[in-house]
Amino acid sequence: MKNIYLINEENHGTIGTAESYQGIIHFLIAEGWLEDDYVIDWTTNTTINTLLGDNWNEEILKKDIDWFKETFDGCFYIRLIKCYE
Repeated sequence: MKNIYLINEENHGTIGTAESYQGIIHFLIAEGWLEDDYVIDWTTNTTINTLLGDNWNEEILKKDIDWFKETFDGCFYIRLIKCYE
């Protein structure tokens, strides 16, 4: 079995796939979905840079998928699919 993660964005639906948490983050950064000024919480105007600091793109890789799901709830949704090879 192989794990595949479907990456969904609130307004755009499925935007990509990855094989790991790090793959999810690399995809979101490379495709421009996550940037310094990405707003995680509009009520507090919290950006990813505010939350994780100037090296957010390195710090986010130290987190895990549960942290990501909780932090980005309402923005991005990750769904695990188990596939046969």
